[in-house]
Amino acid sequence: MALHRILRFGQIAIVATCLTAPAAMYAAGDRSPSIDNRPLAARPDISASNLLDTTVANQFDQYLDDSFPLRDEAVKLNSFVARWLGDSTTDEVRIGRDGWLFLRSSTSQLCLDPPVDQDLAAAIDRVHNVFVHVDKQLVLAIAPDKASIFSDLYGSDRELDCMLAAADRLRTLDTSVPLVTAWEETRAAAALNEAAYRRLDTHWTSVGAAATARAIVDDIAPGLWQPEHIVEISQIDAAGDLSLLLGRQESEPEIISAADPAPGTTTTTPLMVVDRNGDTVEKRFSRSSRSTWSEAIGGTSLLLGDSFGFRLNLLVAPYFTEIDVVDGVSPHVLDVRPLVSAADLIIREQVQRDFAFDVLNRDLAAQFVIAFADKLERFGVEIVCTGGPCRAVPEAGAEVGDRYVIATLADGVQAANILINGSVRVLDLDEPAGGWFIPADREMIIEGDPALFTWSGTAVPLG
Repeated sequence: MALHRILRFGQIAIVATCLTAPAAMYAAGDRSPSIDNRPLAARPDISASNLLDTTVANQFDQYLDDSFPLRDEAVKLNSFVARWLGDSTTDEVRIGRDGWLFLRSSTSQLCLDPPVDQDLAAAIDRVHNVFVHVDKQLVLAIAPDKASIFSDLYGSDRELDCMLAAADRLRTLDTSVPLVTAWEETRAAAALNEAAYRRLDTHWTSVGAAATARAIVDDIAPGLWQPEHIVEISQIDAAGDLSLLLGRQESEPEIISAADPAPGTTTTTPLMVVDRNGDTVEKRFSRSSRSTWSEAIGGTSLLLGDSFGFRLNLLVAPYFTEIDVVDGVSPHVLDVRPLVSAADLIIREQVQRDFAFDVLNRDLAAQFVIAFADKLERFGVEIVCTGGPCRAVPEAGAEVGDRYVIATLADGVQAANILINGSVRVLDLDEPAGGWFIPADREMIIEGDPALFTWSGTAVPLG
């Protein structure tokens, strides 16, 4: 009986400690750090007016979940148990064969069919039309998703079918700007060296990026690429972004390589831009390179890339006399516009899973129209709010060519969202303008407060 009481008191003590220790640590100011590769929920503002607001209550619940002491240890324990069982602790990550991790959303892609193909091709043709009229060269490059290269390691899953079909259709899409793709070449490289992509991360390595780098250079200057002049420059031990999503602080070695098409030297420095306050600052994860190689591609070049573009930098830059590599694919961001306007050649790289959505839903042509506004024809736009929802109406006589309506944050407005025909633009001081193509047979229906913006139109003649 005495032993039974001791065990019972022991159980009570353990439960009490589990309940009170984190609460005491929280009261003392202890907060858990983020260890799963996402920002922790911020504490919401609570007042008498929103005490019964379920949205605020849910936000506070999430804040407590994220900031409670010992949360990081609980996440690690959950990850350890899940790994032992072969399960994923988040819907965002799929655990493939041999411990390979995959971003699940990379396979949840727009399944291209003939109507979507036609819309995408037409949207790309509109981008090309913009470049024709500003007399600049454009290269659109697509980085293969990891699962489209290592589909055997992803495992059997219907999710793959649409992604692989989309890759094939992008590769053969008939547009006025041929898309630069290197799926087969990247698969061939991966067959020879599994380290073409990182096992615990979303991204490719220098080995995987080399095929797309070559395709970009060959598209601009066929025969210039020198595959024998790729050298290893360093080895790093990098944490995997997918392992962090699982709550695992794991890393893996990666060899960093660079192109070295001797003779000639390449000098790389941080890229300086003018921010919204007029100050010259270093742009994060962006570089400016200059090559002395006599056969390098001349003129002023610009590479806009997503996180996959980071590995392209060292492989592509030595082939250009002057190239700036920007971390970001949007040409209309305020501090990038001057670089876009000044460049003779613009290379835009984007990963497969985001490419079609960005071109169609965020209207890539309209983004470039904003960047090239000083080089294109303007027209007036009237906002009409009588007889139904507000509409953006181009002025009479602006019926020729591809037309775009542009909304720019009004003076004193820090941020605002606006929808036209269901397509949203989220604007702030770094990205203060958004654009929409004006179809010939549709009204431009506005959702939101048009008074928060100034309105204008831009026309691009056809052909």
